[in-house]
Amino acid sequence: MGGANITWVWRDGQRITPAMLKDLNDLEAEFHRRTGGRIRIGSGGGIRTYEDQKRIFLSRYVPSWQVNGRRVYDWRWWNGVQYGRISSAGTVAVPGTSNHEINVGAGR
Repeated sequence: MGGANITWVWRDGQRITPAMLKDLNDLEAEFHRRTGGRIRIGSGGGIRTYEDQKRIFLSRYVPSWQVNGRRVYDWRWWNGVQYGRISSAGTVAVPGTSNHEINVGAGR
């Protein structure tokens, strides 16, 4: 999906595209018809821009030379630099590689 003029919509607190919302609503209608249940988007189920992913990554990872004796939970390489995760909040994909990212033509 290209172009920077994407309209975002929100469902269950998660950002998605209008096309995703339509597909999800159609799927949920059929699921509800068959089971009486509902489908919800869980945390982390929405989409992110490259800039979102970069912000989240840099909030948990620092370049190796900035670890300064802090506990490192895991290591990642990004743009030729090794980063250590100093946050216990959990792993984050390197910007440009996350399954949650959508290319909107900016930040790359």
